Amino acid sequence: MCVPNVEYSYTIRVDLSNMSGQILASNFGSIGYGTGQNWQVTVPNKITAPASANAWQIQFTVYLFASISSGIALDYKTTKPVTIQISTT
Repeated sequence: MCVPNVEYSYTIRVDLSNMSGQILASNFGSIGYGTGQNWQVTVPNKITAPASANAWQIQFTVYLFASISSGIALDYKTTKPVTIQISTT
């Protein structure tokens, strides 16, 4: 039996949202081709922090899409909530 050497093209999308899920910023980037690799990718997102000193809770959602022969498929998704302490000084 012959196993094909399949390489997918990967794209990443990163959403920053409030805790209720409203997207505050979203951006994407191309990772490239490969199988079984570890990548380090920078996907910049710009948002404006609240003006008051407070703990600001947001969440990062990362989507990894694989471009395969039948189209684009969601390969991986993870969400990470974070708390950022906002200071006015």
